[in-house]
Amino acid sequence: MILENRTTDKRFSDRWLFEIPQRTGPSGSNPYDLLVMGMKTNEEYGHSSISLGNNLFMMSVDPNYAYYWIELSDEIEIIAGVKPFENGLAIGDVGKRLGGKIWASDFYQAIVDSTHEKLLFSGDQISDEGYKIWKNLIRGNHKLFGYDPSDTMKYSNIDSEEDLKKFAGSSEEHKKLRFVLSENSKVRVGSVWTSFEMLRIHRLVHKY
Repeated sequence: MILENRTTDKRFSDRWLFEIPQRTGPSGSNPYDLLVMGMKTNEEYGHSSISLGNNLFMMSVDPNYAYYWIELSDEIEIIAGVKPFENGLAIGDVGKRLGGKIWASDFYQAIVDSTHEKLLFSGDQISDEGYKIWKNLIRGNHKLFGYDPSDTMKYSNIDSEEDLKKFAGSSEEHKKLRFVLSENSKVRVGSVWTSFEMLRIHRLVHKY
C-alpha cells in the first residue's frame, strides 16, 4: 500500500511539481538581444529551427531547453526560452523587440496552440512584467489554473481578474505559485483539475 502511494505521488510530482517558482519583482532589463544571440549561436552550431505555422518558430537545443519565437519579415518580434517536460512547457525569459507589435499574451497562446493539447506553465522565476502577461491572458478571456507546487491541496481555476488577485502578492506564499494556460478551458478542466482532484482523493483514501 505504501509503495502504491509513493508511486502515485512520484508520477504526480514528475508531471506537476517539477520546480518551485520564485517571484522576482521588476525584471530591470529586456533579454531580447541575449535570447536572439543565443538562438543564432545555436543555429551556427547546427541546431535547426522548424516552422510551427502562423509565423511561430521553434528550435530545440537539447531535451531540457528550446527557443520559441514569432518572426515577421525576417525580424524576430518576440522570443522566449522554454523548458520542456512531461506535461507541457515552462516559460522562461521572454524578450520583445523594441517597437514590436506582438503581445506577449498572444505569443503564449500561439505556443500552447502549437503543442497539441499540452500545457504552458509560468516559469521558475516570474518577474512583475511576467505576471502582467498572465493578467493580460485573463483580460483576453483565456482560462488559467493556479497551484502551489509545495502543497498539492492548494489549486484553483482562475476565470477572472478577481480570481487572479487571490494569487497576487509579495508574500513568500504568493511568490511560489505557478500558473497554467491550456489550449482551451475544456482541456484545462479535464487534464489539470482532474489530476489534482484524483491525487487529493487518493490521499484521503490511502492515508499513510
